[in-house]
Amino acid sequence: PWQRWLSIHAGELRPDGIPRFRRLIVVVGRQSGKTREVEDLTLFWIFEEKHPSILGTSTLAKYAKKPWQSAFNLAVKKLPEQLADNPHRRAIRKTTGEEEWWSTDDCHYAIAASNAEGGRSMSNRRVIADEFAKQYSYDAYGAAYYSMDAQENGQYWALTTPDPKGVPYNDLRAAALAYIDTGVGDPALGLFEWSAPENADPTDLRALAMSSPTLGYPGGKSPERLLNEARAAVAKGGELLRTFKTEVMCVSVGHLDPAIDPDAWETCKDVGTLD
Repeated sequence: PWQRWLSIHAGELRPDGIPRFRRLIVVVGRQSGKTREVEDLTLFWIFEEKHPSILGTSTLAKYAKKPWQSAFNLAVKKLPEQLADNPHRRAIRKTTGEEEWWSTDDCHYAIAASNAEGGRSMSNRRVIADEFAKQYSYDAYGAAYYSMDAQENGQYWALTTPDPKGVPYNDLRAAALAYIDTGVGDPALGLFEWSAPENADPTDLRALAMSSPTLGYPGGKSPERLLNEARAAVAKGGELLRTFKTEVMCVSVGHLDPAIDPDAWETCKDVGTLD
């Protein structure tokens, strides 16, 4: 259900037919189905909307290759007649560094690593940036996002779990939150986030469900397992707890063994006046 909801609302259009959101930041806990969402989206974009060029990126090209290959395999199974080879080009090219596949409508899907070259010398209508928060500078974002600059109906999908070191992710997420709060900023920047409240108890099952939308579904995450892992992380604290909060709860936290515990400090705060 979360993927269906995301696809519908991220795909909203303005009255002129242009996507409501040009840039989308999608935040959700690990192993919740981000890759499957990418597979479904690319097939829809190629065979229904017939966008001419789609680029998929990830931290390493081999990670971007998995949804790229899975989408092609599903298309072969469902729509083989729309992937036929022609005298000038095969339907799929797997040469390292040149991976791409084509439909008979001349729409194609290529992949690249998230770096300063991924997307340069290309003109894309759709760009997927998987593990977006693992981009620690603007090099990869600049190369991929601006490959859509000539496309007014382009759309950039950044899917990720948080990382406090992810500069483009943290900047864009902050800008989106500021726009939500103030109405000042870019209305075409969309934030779709499944996360627990920042100060949530890791052993609160409701908070875990907020960041893990497959929790309790057949084939989804087990509530019992997550609660056991949460209790162990809370008991140990430190880096184990920080990692659990980041990867499972989608809460970006820094050092968890400071000289002053910020949560305890907040709890003890006694608001007064200068008098």
